[in-house]
Amino acid sequence: MTTLIVSDVHLGSYYNRARELSAFIKSASFGRLIILGDLFDKSSIERLRDDEWEFLDLVKSMSRRREIIWVEGNHDEGLYDVIPSLLNILAVKQFEWESNGRKFLAIHGHQFDFYSRNKSILASCAGGLYRMLRRIDLLLERDVFHRLCFENRAWKRSSDIVTEGALRYGQDLETDFVFCGHTHRAFNTSRDGVEYFNTGCWNDRYCHYVTVDNNGVSLRKISEYGEFVKTGVRLTAQQAT
Repeated sequence: MTTLIVSDVHLGSYYNRARELSAFIKSASFGRLIILGDLFDKSSIERLRDDEWEFLDLVKSMSRRREIIWVEGNHDEGLYDVIPSLLNILAVKQFEWESNGRKFLAIHGHQFDFYSRNKSILASCAGGLYRMLRRIDLLLERDVFHRLCFENRAWKRSSDIVTEGALRYGQDLETDFVFCGHTHRAFNTSRDGVEYFNTGCWNDRYCHYVTVDNNGVSLRKISEYGEFVKTGVRLTAQQAT
């Protein structure tokens, strides 16, 4: 069974790609879907666009024949009791599974982010600036501010903090693979026998997802033109979902 992991859709925001994500999961072959936090931009489901409701309807219909898990993120905290009844899917704080002697952990990642966890003014300002700059990029249909948003030192430092926290947590739980979202920066690394994958987001021009199957763990992206590109692969013998 293939496990598909996506994160940070941010339904209710003006810049998510719910329409493309719907088309993608319709075409994808998987037995388990993990929505790794921040499905919603705010802890409210009001004022969603038609394409966002269509995505939710698709998830609910798929839940009848596939395993779908929502992992709570920092943006959709407060919806823990709402999600199961709304979408007929499992709601968890983190999701763990084992296969062929290997342990997998999926957790949103905000738990390791000091600024986000403590709801600091700095984090609020950074989030507001990010949303404004990304909106300008999308309106102009150019990546004017993309590098500023994702390649500056402050953003990388935040991503590094989440990565370090996730790796330590994975070691504490004796987990082989840890998957996080939250930072919107897709990449993978490893340390002391723990593989870390960040699943990126679905509110940018280049969206990412992770697959876990018999061939290993793969980090992939979908471009603005709908092309699916493999960006990194970690293959491990005797690994399956």
